[in-house]
Amino acid sequence: MIRHATLLALAALLTGCSRTVAPPAPPRQTAGATVVTLTSSTSAHTGDNTLSVTLADAATGAPVGNANITATPEMLSPRMSGANTTGRSQGNGFYTIPIRLGVASRYSIVLKIERPGKAAAEAAFIVEASQ
Repeated sequence: MIRHATLLALAALLTGCSRTVAPPAPPRQTAGATVVTLTSSTSAHTGDNTLSVTLADAATGAPVGNANITATPEMLSPRMSGANTTGRSQGNGFYTIPIRLGVASRYSIVLKIERPGKAAAEAAFIVEASQ
């Protein structure tokens, strides 16, 4: 009886150790009337990258497919801005934005979102570029 209880306790302990941890939610911000989610990895590399972003209306949650997005990378140390690039709608609120990161460093990617009938808004996400 004691051996059986010990085995059950050991099995319960081992089962608890094998749980998987859910991946963290993608970075999300509310920018004016728009919820902006960075769905691509926040890990990037030097050279050409593609950011993936989803836009949703903050009031309704509906995908926003008619926005103009401009992305500007700003290296944090030393403080330097990169070239602006524009995003392309892929449908259903999903956008891709080509972006070039010059050197391995930490960047703030500033996204300017313009929607018809809404005030322009900005969201910034931190991206770490490796070699």
